[in-house]
Amino acid sequence: MNERKCRYKKAKNTKEYIEAIYEDLTYSSKENYYTNKTIKDYLSDILSILNSNKEANELKKLRKEFSIDCSLRLLAIISFCMICSARESNEWSWFSNYQYSVKLFGIILSFIYIGISIERTSFFKTVWKFGFTKFIISIAISALIIFCTSKASEFINIVFHVDASVFPYTRAYMTGLLVFQYISPFFIIIIFFSLLHSLNIWQYIQYLRKKIDNYEEPPILSIIFLVLSIIVLCFSYHWLTYDFSENEYPYKVYRLAHNLDFNSKHPCSNIDENTKVIFLDSQYNKVLIDENSVQTRNLESFVNKDQSGIPIPKKFNIVSCKLD
Repeated sequence: MNERKCRYKKAKNTKEYIEAIYEDLTYSSKENYYTNKTIKDYLSDILSILNSNKEANELKKLRKEFSIDCSLRLLAIISFCMICSARESNEWSWFSNYQYSVKLFGIILSFIYIGISIERTSFFKTVWKFGFTKFIISIAISALIIFCTSKASEFINIVFHVDASVFPYTRAYMTGLLVFQYISPFFIIIIFFSLLHSLNIWQYIQYLRKKIDNYEEPPILSIIFLVLSIIVLCFSYHWLTYDFSENEYPYKVYRLAHNLDFNSKHPCSNIDENTKVIFLDSQYNKVLIDENSVQTRNLESFVNKDQSGIPIPKKFNIVSCKLD
């Protein structure tokens, strides 16, 4: 065991200072049974703490990633089960009125899964970090909503020939449907990422055929992404080109307005109490009446083109409301 020269005495010159520093950096109380810790000991303790914190942070990150992966897989399983349970040949008669709603909710969950999967990619994380990206996207979305609102007002005016402001709920729903229609070209992003996941699946197939080495694990998330993307893209294509085509919008507007904005109860004594009306002013002087009886049994009867096509009156009567 080497004895420290500068342990108990104070350095007097430059040489002794250097020796003292050297001893503190090379000697260790753990190795030489000294009671006083040296700089080497403190540095060793700091390094040990840093390594422990690094391992704890890495373990925490792995647990977080594992939790996210499990949650996404559960989300995908739930959405797939909901879509499959809503098939037309379902044997549960009591479930028939909710089949389409369950299917639609399953499609929405699939959209959420696809969106989260794309958002987790390094490309989108990098782009989304910048404030300018968020600023431009906010402006674009605001402009799109304003445009779709005016377009919804146009459809309402075509059907009822009155100011669209008296149909607030119909205009709001139509705006949402039109926003979905106008963002549909961006589905090319889903197609692009589907191709990337297909490449990942192909590489794993090549690994199983022993043509490549060092593949880590089965690409379960890639398979799920590809399957749900095909389901979502097929549903969206049918939705936009068939159920919600340009020619179908007047029928959707009429059904929405009849169920959401027309009032079945009114104070007008000169109008039959079973007739639905829209008040055109705040004083209840004039009302627009709709004498048709439009039945919307469930969500499918509204969305499905074959069930939503109903005759729209060419003219709606506007009469004065007489109050008792």
